[in-house]
Amino acid sequence: MNHNERFGALRAPLQGPPTPKRWAQVCRIVRGFAPKAFEDQVEPYAQEMLKHWPVHLRVTPRSWAKALIRGKGFPAIRLCRHLDLSKFILHTDEMVMLLRSQRYMQDLRVLNLRGAHIDVDELRLLYKHPALQQVEHLNAEFSCYRFTRGGPQSFMQAIQAQHELMIGLPLKSLLVEDTSGLNTYLSSQAAQQLTYLKVGQWEQEHSDHLSRAFDGVEGLHLEHLVVHLKNTSERHSDAYMERLMKLFSERVRASESVWIDAPMRHYCHAFAAQSWEHTKDLIFVQEPHDTFAPPPPIDTFKVLDQRSPSLRLHHVKRLRDDSLHGIEQTLHTLRLTHGEEL
Repeated sequence: MNHNERFGALRAPLQGPPTPKRWAQVCRIVRGFAPKAFEDQVEPYAQEMLKHWPVHLRVTPRSWAKALIRGKGFPAIRLCRHLDLSKFILHTDEMVMLLRSQRYMQDLRVLNLRGAHIDVDELRLLYKHPALQQVEHLNAEFSCYRFTRGGPQSFMQAIQAQHELMIGLPLKSLLVEDTSGLNTYLSSQAAQQLTYLKVGQWEQEHSDHLSRAFDGVEGLHLEHLVVHLKNTSERHSDAYMERLMKLFSERVRASESVWIDAPMRHYCHAFAAQSWEHTKDLIFVQEPHDTFAPPPPIDTFKVLDQRSPSLRLHHVKRLRDDSLHGIEQTLHTLRLTHGEEL
């Protein structure tokens, strides 16, 4: 395929509606251009056509991300706005190479560190990277910090360091699963820019971290809040769950939706005891493997209806995409089919 034929092939996916499939086509086609031809002719055209695409779709393919951390970046990476480092093992050498690839990373808006293996020193380098200072969407769930030398205490320090470093980013959406030290961020002025927050509690021995994260936090105004409580157990008292739900209903104002992803038998009554008048939709999430957990009892809905008559209640079996875009898309569908999914 010569240059003109390749350029013609590029127009088709760029002129269609934004989809992951079309983005994959764009990435495949642009890698075939000579570097100078790409920079002189292709890049200006592609950037103009892509400027209205959702930033989460403009994600680095795995091979492109690998090229960055190996110091072998190329100009086409500048079309990306979403840097996906999920499940990567980032030692010092890889981080140094990534820092040197700054000219290939421009205007990044999304950073995915889900499941990445990264040490606290590399973490500091990453968060201060000039190319990441405009990141608005961060997924830091299940990031595995190497702590073989320092032990578990170093692990906790790494998590807390990450939450402190977040203050320097203009985040609109944040996903974290370990909330130890998150209070530092949530209490800062930076957190007032958030529109979406997903928090989780995965380790039972750290069950108090989630409630502590909101200590002293007042007037956190979001659009969407997702709470993931998969490791709640029978030892969590009704009083504990009620305190937790009270924190979410009073200290966090989620104007559009609140999503509760947890075994329903542990939180149902505590949930119904709160007033959710500041939100439009409450969504109960039940994963497919939680077949033993029935939908919330009808009494729960009756109590909630009495407290907040304008509230819409939903019950879904799975949260397929928990990014801000995914939450908004799912919520739109739920609102169109309100009453059919319960």
